[in-house]
Amino acid sequence: ECGVVRERHAVLLHRRDRPSRGEAENPVTGTITAFVALGDATISTVRLDGSEGRALTFHASRHVAERNDLAVGVTVGVSILREAVHIMPASTPARRG
Repeated sequence: ECGVVRERHAVLLHRRDRPSRGEAENPVTGTITAFVALGDATISTVRLDGSEGRALTFHASRHVAERNDLAVGVTVGVSILREAVHIMPASTPARRG
């Protein structure tokens, strides 16, 4: 089975400058592989640690991205809110014949 995040604001960035205890809900870590700034908003794609190359994309305001020094190559932690996770069966290759 695989998890799919379906909500735009379902991923919460953990602050890099100070730890918090609010990181208990589906925490994951990874490295930013793509970062785009679009006016006052940013979009980051993170290759998740230990996930065979799976990636997660999240949005953050520009001031949050700057405060956390988000950039390609930076390691980050995020939490995926449980109400946004929907478990779906893994796709299987089509059978021949």
